[in-house]
Amino acid sequence: MTNKELKDEDGKKSKVAKQYWTGTLYSLYQEATQDPSKGGFAGFRDKDGNIICKQVTMEQMMPHFFSRLTDNHREDCVCTDCQNGDICHQDLWKWAGNFKKGLDDLIAEQKEWLDNNPSPISNLTEEYRIREEVKERHRDMCKLVKGFTQDSLKRAPDGKMDKIALKWDSTAEILQKELTCQSVGDTEFHPYKCCIGKCDDCPIWRLPRGMDFKKTPEWDTTGLTSIIYRVNEPGYECREHGHFTNETKKCKTKCPTCIRIPEEKPDKNPRSLQD
Repeated sequence: MTNKELKDEDGKKSKVAKQYWTGTLYSLYQEATQDPSKGGFAGFRDKDGNIICKQVTMEQMMPHFFSRLTDNHREDCVCTDCQNGDICHQDLWKWAGNFKKGLDDLIAEQKEWLDNNPSPISNLTEEYRIREEVKERHRDMCKLVKGFTQDSLKRAPDGKMDKIALKWDSTAEILQKELTCQSVGDTEFHPYKCCIGKCDDCPIWRLPRGMDFKKTPEWDTTGLTSIIYRVNEPGYECREHGHFTNETKKCKTKCPTCIRIPEEKPDKNPRSLQD
């Protein structure tokens, strides 16, 4: 969050957090001039309830630390929560593409093997047994690809299914009705105990086919079913010894090398960074 400096009545500078608003100035003015009982700003009305502040006056009174929220502001956020959410979705999207491509390659290899190895005349031979096993794996793999496509992928905006487009672009909206009980009355709000995870009656969301493996299947020799998520973690850098990680309690900001060799400790303390 950006901090702006303001001067108080005594002339002393104080930092004020920058605030953002969404929409247009007209919509902001309409919300501010609503009845105070409906969330409007009472300062825009006189004692009789008449609106005394025009939109032009409101714009002139707006402080410099209060501005409109744009896409650039959203992209500038580098907090750990925002970064983790972004890279989590990126990793999931990347895994879905690699998983779909890997399954397609396995199916193509199995089909090629079946085409090059026709079924023997006798069904008592070892060749016949091996071919039946490959044929069964090929059939199961085709079902897995079909199920994964139905559960996880959606048609891209251009209408093509060969482009990966996840159904989880708006995870909260999709899972809102899948993970909690029905909303209360005619409102869009769900029971409070469902929101805090204390409800025992909430439905259990079934994982999409392809993500429901409890252990690595035998056919997965390249890690297709494994999802690797990246996360940001707070780190510190010693000005003399570089980056370090100190897991000792109450010592995470202290360089282990400086503790071991006090004479090499620099004058300035380690600086914070994010990995």
